[in-house]
Amino acid sequence: PGTPAAAAGLKGLRRTDSGIIEIGDIIIAVEGASIEKEGDLFKAIEEYKPGDTVKVTVNRPQIEVTESGEPDIKLKEITFSVKLIASDDSTFIQK
Repeated sequence: PGTPAAAAGLKGLRRTDSGIIEIGDIIIAVEGASIEKEGDLFKAIEEYKPGDTVKVTVNRPQIEVTESGEPDIKLKEITFSVKLIASDDSTFIQK
């Protein structure tokens, strides 16, 4: 909460009040560069500097209920514009 990613609309992993873990957005591309593993993400954002805005494409898990009442997880592809910050930006460091 309170980060540029959250402000852009990205959702992180979270635990609900009832203790259930909800999977957040899964990053699949940055500025069109495919992200398949963590190293791909770091490589993609190395080309930019704090203050730059980049397009981040994610798969967002969404639970739908089937006609039989069973949950069915679908992935919805969404693209956000995210302003990058420095990792040591004290404005966003939680205490």
